[in-house]
Amino acid sequence: MDNDLIQKSSDVQEYQFNLNDLNLSQAYIIKSLGYSELNVPDPVAENVKSIFEYFRKEMKIKCGYKRFYSSDVKIYKSNFSVQDLSFDCKKIIGKYLIGSESLVFIVATLGDVFEKLLNTFKSNNDYLEMFLSDKIASDIVEVAADRLEMIIEEKLKTESLKVTNRYSPGYCGWDVSEQKKFFSLLPFGFCGVTLSESAMMIPIKSVSAVIGIGKNVERKDYECSICDDEFCYKRKRYE
Repeated sequence: MDNDLIQKSSDVQEYQFNLNDLNLSQAYIIKSLGYSELNVPDPVAENVKSIFEYFRKEMKIKCGYKRFYSSDVKIYKSNFSVQDLSFDCKKIIGKYLIGSESLVFIVATLGDVFEKLLNTFKSNNDYLEMFLSDKIASDIVEVAADRLEMIIEEKLKTESLKVTNRYSPGYCGWDVSEQKKFFSLLPFGFCGVTLSESAMMIPIKSVSAVIGIGKNVERKDYECSICDDEFCYKRKRYE
């Protein structure tokens, strides 16, 4: 993978990707929209191609993580703490983090390329293009976070450690307002992401999440039956 490591320390790393690094195809986007390549309407196929190519040329994807070691971490059934900051992640997430010896906070963002393109479409009342650009950008940032997870997982294999799934503020009952505590534990402006007053990430197409690390944890299939978040990316992906 031709990604660039742009920062490195004992517990913090940042990377920069382009779209080619993610091995994400237009066929994947079309499938995620609910079409096959044989039945996709021409206007959809044409716009997916043009938007995807624009993102491929213009987008610089930033991802990074900070690792918190066992001395700073305490994990309970429905909450966890890092450096004495308590996170009320609720029982669904707590259930899967239990057994973790340490934690990783991850961030992935597409930068402001999506917003610039969306504003162009808005000014022209191009509603199909608005919808498709939003969907494509959402897919890209989630796949970027997937790729970052793979990097972390490979690094931890050298320590005989495994990882859980990633879990984000705003999902499974974990209040999005806790993003403020989450980002307070990261370097200021980490990966170029900041928070609004309502704790929403800026740029819009960004992902933040916690991952558990340990010898006895495991990544599991996402169980949508235990969570009622209708708009969860993983629900749409795995149902």
